[in-house]
Amino acid sequence: MKEPGEGNGQDGSTAVSRKGEAAGRGLGEQSFSALLAVLMTAASYGVALVMGPVEVRVGLLPTTFVAPPWYLASVGLPFGLLLAQALIEFRRHRFTWNGLRITFGLVLVGALGGIRWTVPLPTSGHGLIVAYFLASELTELRPGRTWRLAVGCLVLLQAAYFKLYLWHDPASLLVGIGLGLLAWGIERAVVMVRVAKEQEAAERAKRQGG
Repeated sequence: MKEPGEGNGQDGSTAVSRKGEAAGRGLGEQSFSALLAVLMTAASYGVALVMGPVEVRVGLLPTTFVAPPWYLASVGLPFGLLLAQALIEFRRHRFTWNGLRITFGLVLVGALGGIRWTVPLPTSGHGLIVAYFLASELTELRPGRTWRLAVGCLVLLQAAYFKLYLWHDPASLLVGIGLGLLAWGIERAVVMVRVAKEQEAAERAKRQGG
């Protein structure tokens, strides 16, 4: 026969244990995200070194500037964090909706970024990826959101320094940010359509059950 409060004590210890496991899992996932972001940045830096001097066109003008390798590599930080989040979602629930949604966003960002290689449109790849990354982080309650936002803001400030101060090229930065927000808006629209369908299905099931 259980003593008074014995069951509550067990429930309390179980809840504490689960909270500890969740905290440990969250810390591990944040460490994985940071590690992948650093590896992506290092890989980007290595590619930039192998490619040699990369000339960056200023808007639609024939003027070009040589971008340092570390500037080109910095975009690996937000991209790596987004990729890590998709892999974490897949690990949790295999092909979960959140993982597919993030992957869709990355593919969309890549497709929009490819426009600058096919259409003479001044586009900043840094502005595109960072704008999408920051918009996603501001709308998702993920663990470690504060330091992730800080990383995105630092990369954006660096891009702004080069584009606005050194290269006097605000057009490509603004176009890149606009395309990044467009990618985020398309992703949000897809999410809203899915949520609406799920709510509709739940209401239908409720009416049938009643």
